[in-house]
Amino acid sequence: MYLSILLSVSLAAMPKYHLDHRIQLSGNEGWDYLTMDSKSDRLFVTRGNHVDVFNVKTETLVGSIKQFIDGAHGVALAPQLGKGYISSGKNSSVVVFDYHTLKILKTIPAGKKADAIVFDPLTSRVFCFNGEKTITVIDAIKDESIKTIALDSKPEFAAADEKGNIYFNGEDTNTLLKLRTQEMVIQHSWPLAGCQSPSGLAADFANHLIFSVCENEVMVVTDSETGRQIQKLPIGQGADFAAFDAGFSFSSNGQGNLTVVQEKDPQTFEVIQTVNTLKSARTMAIDPKTHTIYLVAAKFETAAITASGVRPKIIPETVEILVLKK
Repeated sequence: MYLSILLSVSLAAMPKYHLDHRIQLSGNEGWDYLTMDSKSDRLFVTRGNHVDVFNVKTETLVGSIKQFIDGAHGVALAPQLGKGYISSGKNSSVVVFDYHTLKILKTIPAGKKADAIVFDPLTSRVFCFNGEKTITVIDAIKDESIKTIALDSKPEFAAADEKGNIYFNGEDTNTLLKLRTQEMVIQHSWPLAGCQSPSGLAADFANHLIFSVCENEVMVVTDSETGRQIQKLPIGQGADFAAFDAGFSFSSNGQGNLTVVQEKDPQTFEVIQTVNTLKSARTMAIDPKTHTIYLVAAKFETAAITASGVRPKIIPETVEILVLKK
């Protein structure tokens, strides 16, 4: 009887996410990272040669950052410095903008195929992860490049714990790497056994956990202090992004669904829900204040990615933000 009551309470407490509504976006440009800034209630969506900025309360476009960007990938925010940083992959640069006005302040050279980008508040440095297997380190006070770190792996996604560590995936070596931000060196490279081509990464830093999502439809949970693999969980096909929020980790899957994983305790995890989204909804952001999940999807002229790896054209006026709520 007692066990039944506990089970009922536990099930009732679990989140049941659903696609609540959609927000239409203009244009037919693609997208990459979504960055949620709960401090200002703004969602940054990278889209080709610009970044769209939305107010999530009013669900309106409040600005667009357009100059000097070609192949926008990620956005790193430093509100305490009044600035933000955009990785611009096709022209190998980082674009600095004013956090409040969204006006461009400066461009800084980066490595080829600039992609993931993270601000570390402990050192006031920006770390731009480049597809050429380097990291460009930028002094965010002076907005100057101060070091290029050479890597043995192609970096994918990154997260800073604000205590001097950044974790990121090595996509072509199936590894999880730990970077010390003060020394600007790679401290550890741990194998992600059973994981092929890790992309998205999320973290529960309070419990020293890293979540990596992999091409072979698994999420790997790793102890961030020792590199010990804790558990592997099944996820959907075409995963590209991971996120963590309030005891749950998420994998956004390009096949058209979202995997929800519950952290029952720091050693035990369970898939509790698969939420239908739309095909191509591979990247996301979560508002930690409301626990709302945002993804972007579109319709394409053919399959989302052809066999040759070339992305077909997006059908105009089909790009939209998917809003998932509990």
